[in-house]
Amino acid sequence: MGVRQLSQRSRHVSDIRDHFVVAEGGGGGDVRADRRRRPGSWEILGVSTLSGGPLISGDRVAFATADGVHYLQATGGGGSSLRAVSQSVGASETFVIETAGGGIIRHGDSIALRTSDGSWFVVAEGGGGGRIRVTSLSRGGWETFTILFASPHQQP
Repeated sequence: MGVRQLSQRSRHVSDIRDHFVVAEGGGGGDVRADRRRRPGSWEILGVSTLSGGPLISGDRVAFATADGVHYLQATGGGGSSLRAVSQSVGASETFVIETAGGGIIRHGDSIALRTSDGSWFVVAEGGGGGRIRVTSLSRGGWETFTILFASPHQQP
């Protein structure tokens, strides 16, 4: 099943130091958390719940990049880098989105992303300002991101 057939909402994601997550070139390469300016197209990711419906803590999700071709991918399924190179959604492109309190995810919520098997967390190295990796075994400050809706009418 392709993600384009599912409910897709545009989101900005930032780390704990207010750096926006960016898929370099709009997709097809590295993913970093090093932009502080107003987000542009490269900092907007489409998030799709694989089951459809509103975005809820615990959902399996995929993130499409601005180029409309690539998806965020935990290289090797985790334990390495986060890249925006895959052109389809499989286990390495599927993440579990979580909030501390559970429930519907809203604009400004703090989130964590785990790999689909639950082994690894996505982490902004140094708390932000550089690389994004999928190398953490537990959730802490560097594994916490803020999700921002690109436009108010897209809030669940």
